[in-house]
Amino acid sequence: MKKSLFAILFVFLSASLIEGPASAVGPAGRSVQVKEFLSPTPHMIRDWRGRLGDYPQAVKKDFNDTNWDRITFPLRWEGENTTYWLRCEFSVPTNARGKRLYIELIEVDDEGELYLNGKLKGSFVDDNDVLILLGENYRGGERLNLTLKVQNRTGLGRVKFIGYLLKIERTEEVEEYIKILKEIEGIIYLPISKMKFSVTSPEVCASLKTNDEGWEIINPGHKWQNEKLRGCYRKWLSIPKNVGGIQISRDELEIQFEVIGSAIVSINGEKVGRFSGEGKIKIPPSIKEEEKMLLSIFNQEITGEGGIRWIRFNFSSFEEIVKCAYEVRKELEKIKTFLEQYPDKLEDKRLDLKGIKRAIEVAKLSKDKEEYLQNLEDIKGSLGPLIKLSAKYPPFLKGPYLQNVGKDRITIMWETPNPSSSLVLYGKDKPEQGIFIPDEVKVHEVEIKGLKEGTTYKYIAMSNKLASPEFTFKTAPDESRPFKFAVWGDNRTYPYDHLSVIDVMLSLKPDIAINVGDVVTRGINYEEWGDEYFLPIRQLALGTPTYIAIGNHEYGGYGCGKRVRWFEEFVSHPNDNDYYYSFKYGNSFFIVLDPQRTVHCYDVPPDSTQYKWFVEQLESDEFKNSTFRFVFFHEPPFSECWSGGYYDGEARLRKHIVPLLEKYNVDILFSGHTHDYERGKSPRANTYYIITGGGGAELDDTHYYDWEELSIYKFIYHFCLLTIDGGHLRLQAINREGEVFDSFEIIKEKRREQ
Repeated sequence: MKKSLFAILFVFLSASLIEGPASAVGPAGRSVQVKEFLSPTPHMIRDWRGRLGDYPQAVKKDFNDTNWDRITFPLRWEGENTTYWLRCEFSVPTNARGKRLYIELIEVDDEGELYLNGKLKGSFVDDNDVLILLGENYRGGERLNLTLKVQNRTGLGRVKFIGYLLKIERTEEVEEYIKILKEIEGIIYLPISKMKFSVTSPEVCASLKTNDEGWEIINPGHKWQNEKLRGCYRKWLSIPKNVGGIQISRDELEIQFEVIGSAIVSINGEKVGRFSGEGKIKIPPSIKEEEKMLLSIFNQEITGEGGIRWIRFNFSSFEEIVKCAYEVRKELEKIKTFLEQYPDKLEDKRLDLKGIKRAIEVAKLSKDKEEYLQNLEDIKGSLGPLIKLSAKYPPFLKGPYLQNVGKDRITIMWETPNPSSSLVLYGKDKPEQGIFIPDEVKVHEVEIKGLKEGTTYKYIAMSNKLASPEFTFKTAPDESRPFKFAVWGDNRTYPYDHLSVIDVMLSLKPDIAINVGDVVTRGINYEEWGDEYFLPIRQLALGTPTYIAIGNHEYGGYGCGKRVRWFEEFVSHPNDNDYYYSFKYGNSFFIVLDPQRTVHCYDVPPDSTQYKWFVEQLESDEFKNSTFRFVFFHEPPFSECWSGGYYDGEARLRKHIVPLLEKYNVDILFSGHTHDYERGKSPRANTYYIITGGGGAELDDTHYYDWEELSIYKFIYHFCLLTIDGGHLRLQAINREGEVFDSFEIIKEKRREQ
């Protein structure tokens, strides 16, 4: 991190010229600025009213729904062949001009229709997720009447989520190409469905003479439960001749499975394999190409709960095609991001997508593997001009996002798809100072020092020749100033549910925000860090410094006690190791721990370096002289709820950490892990215990145990907002509709002495 004469010269030439989407001139030539960052995740539409029954008049714009029920999502109802009506007044977002406005319905069953101002806009049948175009070229601010009719034919009716998306027309064509390439990647597999199931013996399961006409018809994903500890799956199959129009040979064909428990696999009554969990078999040479064969899977599980997770044909010789399609798709995804951020007024002839379209259309007609592969290589070649352009103007994949704020410093980070230099322009009135780092990297980290406490600055981040919009950050205040901070956690897996929480949090303008972990489903998967965490929090993180108390899912694929690569790459916390750290903000002291640091998981044992460091923090003058003191870590010592089995918190954390929290008068411990909200106070001390695990992952649903330390639990998407003003602390638990559903205060007359 260094400020050079070169950077100062760059600032002198360019800072005043980067305004809106206009161009700027610097040492590397013309530079351009991103207009805005559009969300790839739908924003939740709130304030729905609904009613179960037959209300065909509800499509009318002036229909009176004031007596209908207020709806929160997810919505589920019982009753086959029933209809649920939903209505709301939707205000078009102010940034809709020049874009297309879509409504996205997620996990909606079974069929239905969407009406706009009384007119049908789209319908669906048996579609799990639905995207419907509302219109384009809205000015922003228009009030639209939306009516959704959902009919449930069998089982439970449901609508998990309704949101809106804004898209730029030129990126939609690329999205179609990405979709096609994903289908090509799946060419290596052909799913097997509609199998027959019964509880029977292995002999009956495999026999060609068995009459299975009355057996249950199931699809993979099926589970069984019975006292005989067994189940049988059967299906008559033919060897496929081609996949996607490409001829295949039997010597490259396998059948792959995954079962719960163990399985004996037979073809035409002859055993061909035995395995536990995942397995695969070759088609016996005796089976002719035109001949039907009986596949039977006898499934056993000693717990009494077995099943089949998936089953498919696998064509191993298609691996090269799949690899090439994947490489092309990843390049197209980068190009899509570039097209979203590259200003319209600086259109370039290399933005022409017709060559890509022609190459993909030719590839889809291929009948030969070698021809198919060559056409995919041609597509990759047609991307060349756009790849060069996006390298010249590398788009922002993540961020810019703020880290490690202090009274006189802050760190700004972002990621680009191509290695490039880093530049941050900043200033109180306008971005006129600069820090330039010539090293070409993908993950950019620029620390700014020498700032004034409690002061708002404007900033622009820049890679090569593409600059971000102008944003602001604020340094930490002195002890006399009030501030707000947000806490949330367990946002993994469902970005749209996560964003619905963040949108409310952003509207309340916290000064800093701390996540108590499980920000991704599986930390080893690079894509999840963007999709599940950094993209949903983007608008918040542009102006609000964020911190993470690492969770067990971040360790997914690495294992407790191991280093988590992407966590280390993407965060900059106030300690050398990033995993556990402390910082002062205003009149309060914050300590973040990592119970996964030990190979045994979920503990901070007294003989560990982290435990000794923790005691040092608790004994420090900075901790003792702070008005409020907070600790954060992922797994809770006390928990009353879970789903799918008993859970009451972590005994080793109760033994090793809780005594320290209460001895040193920590005001609040924040945890996650349990997907709900739980709150209570120690009967032995003034320490509050809070679980805030409602950030977006699927909520838990079962209460198992009562702790003296906990007095309330709610299965609800939410976050916590704390407002601190001198010796007055107010905590509000806020749901994703923006409603406060729990609150309490801590009032101190003066700063405590230890």
